[in-house]
Amino acid sequence: MSKENKKCNCWDKLNEKLKEHSQMQLSEACRILQIDDGDMKLRMVLPLTRLDGKKPRGDDPETITMSNCPFCGIEF
Repeated sequence: MSKENKKCNCWDKLNEKLKEHSQMQLSEACRILQIDDGDMKLRMVLPLTRLDGKKPRGDDPETITMSNCPFCGIEF
């Protein structure tokens, strides 16, 4: 199977595991649709916080945006 035909289902698998052991699930706020040159693509956004607990400054990054699954590496 070529890389283009593979679908990542890590999000669903992880949510199932979380349900088995807790009342938790991954936040949908981490998944966004991003439009690049007319193409809509799914991206995962992980929020960042400062170690000192202060609000981010103007030059601080607030998120990490990923186009590939952090668990399996397949592009979303």
